[in-house]
Formats: sequence, structure tokens, C-alpha cells
Amino acid sequence: MAAGRSQHEAVYAGWIERLDKINHQLVWSSVHRRIFTTVRDALIEKDRNRGRPHNGLFIFSYADGYWDSQVMVVRRLSDRHRDHPHSLPTLIDRLRKNPHVATRDRYVGLAGDDEGLTMNRVDGRYEPAEDRFTRLYGSGDVLEPTVLDRWEFEIGTASSVVAEHATTYIAHRDVNVDLSAVPVTFGVIHAALDGRSSRR
Repeated sequence: MAAGRSQHEAVYAGWIERLDKINHQLVWSSVHRRIFTTVRDALIEKDRNRGRPHNGLFIFSYADGYWDSQVMVVRRLSDRHRDHPHSLPTLIDRLRKNPHVATRDRYVGLAGDDEGLTMNRVDGRYEPAEDRFTRLYGSGDVLEPTVLDRWEFEIGTASSVVAEHATTYIAHRDVNVDLSAVPVTFGVIHAALDGRSSRR
């Protein structure tokens, strides 16, 4: 049920609270990725300089923990259960119920600086907040439903394999499954996480 005008601020505050929790998970996931990559590369380079192959004991153990944690982040953020408060599908569901709260004027007022400009996260350049709203959320005065449809599709496409892997191999540790046949790679996991970051 859509919220009345008197509830708009409370609805918006609820969205921001959810988004902050989601963003917190994405930021720490990104930090974890940088640390893992740095440690892995340093160990490989150290052994290369010594002229001997890396035995892999530490890095394989570390990679297992890194793998599990990143897969679980994807699973949490793509959880479609309605009672899950901090997943992207749940946030999209809330946006879909009250699209009239996600207005162009609200976005420009919050995202733009004194001159109505906002930074493009992709290339670091500034652009008018009005133009950014149009590019990301549609040409109307409120967030277009087709945008939410696209987000839902992209989230499902990027995360379904990873979430299934989390359920089968990590959450329940199915010992009867051949892990060599698992279609999930670090690239697939990172792509799922990067897709979530780009939704902001």
C-alpha cells in the first residue's frame, strides 16, 4: 500500500537506512578484495624473487575464507525474502510501492551541490544532477518502474548462480557434490558484487 504525503519523509528515511546498511556491506567487501589481492600478489612476488615456487598453503587457506565471505555477501544482498531488511530486492520492493517518493526534485536537492552538479562515479566528472537523474532513473518526475524492473533482472542474473552456490556449498556444506564442477569463479563473484555497487 502506498504511503500518504505525510509519510513521505519517513518512507524516504527508511530507504536511506536500508541503503546505508547495504552500502556498508559493499564497502567492506571491496576492502576485503583489495587486501586479499594485495596479500596474494605480494606472496607470489616474494617467492618469484627468491626463485622458488610458492607452496600455496597460506594463500589457499586465506582464499577459502575470502571466497566464503564474498559469496555470502552476494547471497545476503540478493535475498528475496520479504522479511530480509537489508537486501537489494527488498529495497527495490519498497521503492516499487512508493515511487512517488523518489522524485526528481528530491534527488536534485540531495545529490546536487550549490550549482546543482553531482559527481559521476564512473569517470569522476561533474554533471548536472537533473541529467544524472534522467540517465539513471528516467525522464519523468519520479523513478520509472522500468528502471526497477531492469535492476531486478540484473540482480537476478548476476547473483543467482552465486547465491545457489552459497546455499549448497557454504551454508549447508553438501559433501556429496563434486566441487570441481562448480560454475562459480572469483570473476563471477566479483561481477555480482560490482553489479550491486553500480546500482547506486
